[in-house]
Amino acid sequence: MIFNMKIMKRFFILMLIPLLFGLKGFAQFSKAEVSIIGLTCSQCSRSVEMMMKKLPFIKSVNMDLANTEAIVSFSKDKTIDFRKLAQSVRDAGFDLKQIKASYSLNTDETKPSFNFCFIEDKDLFYPVKDYKTQKTEIQILLLDKNMMSKKEFKKYRSQIGAAKNPCKEKASYSIPYLLID
Repeated sequence: MIFNMKIMKRFFILMLIPLLFGLKGFAQFSKAEVSIIGLTCSQCSRSVEMMMKKLPFIKSVNMDLANTEAIVSFSKDKTIDFRKLAQSVRDAGFDLKQIKASYSLNTDETKPSFNFCFIEDKDLFYPVKDYKTQKTEIQILLLDKNMMSKKEFKKYRSQIGAAKNPCKEKASYSIPYLLID
């Protein structure tokens, strides 16, 4: 009987270890495609690149003049502020069309019925509709009026307005998004 109690205690302790250290794994934004309006020459491209590189959460910027976009990689363990990223494009003298961001998920967080709300720093990201996915890296279109052109925002305004924030979490700023297939 004493032997069984020792085994049970060890088993119980081993089962508690994951709970003590947390079951959630690392999840964060890894990169973004920033579409820019009016990007026509290499000097324009360089201007935007230099403004983006001033942001502390930017690891690298690769400009794609043919598609008028910047492919931005984010530094790990840095707070990413998409409003500042959008503002850097405006500060360089250009308009932002849209931001598509890649978010890496822990497999424990990936669910067949995807209704994923997440908080990064003080921003709450929430889907405007339910999705189904098994992917561990998703790409999302940020549907915030400060992160896209007025023309693009008008395309999605009805979806944003019809969406009810499904998240229970609260944050100082909420950003709706669409999952991109």
